[in-house]
Amino acid sequence: MAKKLTEKLLKALVQSKLPQTVSDGNNLYFEITKSGTGCWRFRYRYNGKSNRISLGVYPLVSLSDARERCEELRRQLAQHIDPAQAKKEVRQEQKKETALQKITYADVVKEWFAVKQSQNVERTQKVNWQRLERHILPVLGKKPFCTVTMDDQLGIIRALEARDVLEESKRVCDLMEQIGAYAKARQWAKENIADGLKLLIRRRPKIEKKHLPAITDLEGVRGMLKKIDAFCKRGELYGNPSSIMRAALRLYPLTGLRGNELAGLRWEEVFFDEQKAVIPAVRCQKTKKPFTVYLSNQASVILRELHEERRNGFVFRSGGSSGHITLEGVNQALHRSGIPKGQMCNHGWRAVMLTLGHNYCTDYEAVELSASHEIGNAVAQAYNRGNYEERRRKFIQWWTDFLEALMNDKELPKYA
Repeated sequence: MAKKLTEKLLKALVQSKLPQTVSDGNNLYFEITKSGTGCWRFRYRYNGKSNRISLGVYPLVSLSDARERCEELRRQLAQHIDPAQAKKEVRQEQKKETALQKITYADVVKEWFAVKQSQNVERTQKVNWQRLERHILPVLGKKPFCTVTMDDQLGIIRALEARDVLEESKRVCDLMEQIGAYAKARQWAKENIADGLKLLIRRRPKIEKKHLPAITDLEGVRGMLKKIDAFCKRGELYGNPSSIMRAALRLYPLTGLRGNELAGLRWEEVFFDEQKAVIPAVRCQKTKKPFTVYLSNQASVILRELHEERRNGFVFRSGGSSGHITLEGVNQALHRSGIPKGQMCNHGWRAVMLTLGHNYCTDYEAVELSASHEIGNAVAQAYNRGNYEERRRKFIQWWTDFLEALMNDKELPKYA
């Protein structure tokens, strides 16, 4: 079909300012509105319904431009796409893009932190927020989130690597990856903008992990117990350790507790009448579950002696910033007693209890549970909720008697 409109005719129509409609063919027509404005319209039918769509105002949209847009709309119809709906979706997408430009990286961080980081313990929240304030927010905070690139984030990592703080760079990378994942879930980004960032960070060469040192043979344990006993009995002139440190050195072998669980023990966690101590979940760094340690008669006596001279809420009080002795301090006292560094540490008493316990005790569950280990797979743990209290009390008393007999060169008690 021949085209009816020309540029010359269009200019004449606009100058006339008479409301009218002139077709150009293929459902494209030119309309002069009541205000005298020349507009391009496209009329079509979709799903049996008549509709029309504006293609713009003349002369901003020329005759050739209008015909090109008309052909594009006809192609959409051939593909069963409603041009009006498609135009609406484009406008919505543009509106969304405009809104996203207003969301800064700091805005995303604040919401992510409030929603996700609240699940962590207070200390972890504090450390992570410090990382954000120190490394990430000063660089990315004011940028629209949708404009942040991989290079922007990699620049933060490279700056940390230049200072040779590789562990910190890994932690910061983890945070940015979590933030990116949250933004994607909130539909603030089409993808995680930090996805793959961890592949670009530099790491130190892997070092073979070694178990903490522990002397677990029977004669070696006997020798250690004798050295600790002699060290605790020395006079003041020979560097006698304080009553606090003496008690700690003697209790580590008897309880099976992890280093900081015993060093940070509070009086409110000790129950003399029930002869036990309950370590709250927040202090059980390994399991994140509260743990009850049952006390032998000998361990209870040691704690009662300390209770008489208590000064603050900690069993093993100290003048340091933490208010209690440190694991490093206990290890130093252990080595001062004559037990070589590199061969044994106070955490190693757990290995001693598990090794000799399994060799000389027939109650597998009592030994493992006394060390705060879980028995069986997840299903078994879900259904078996017993704490084996009676058997664990029996084991811990036998274990203390066993060590006492070993130190004093007496016959070792058998586990009945």
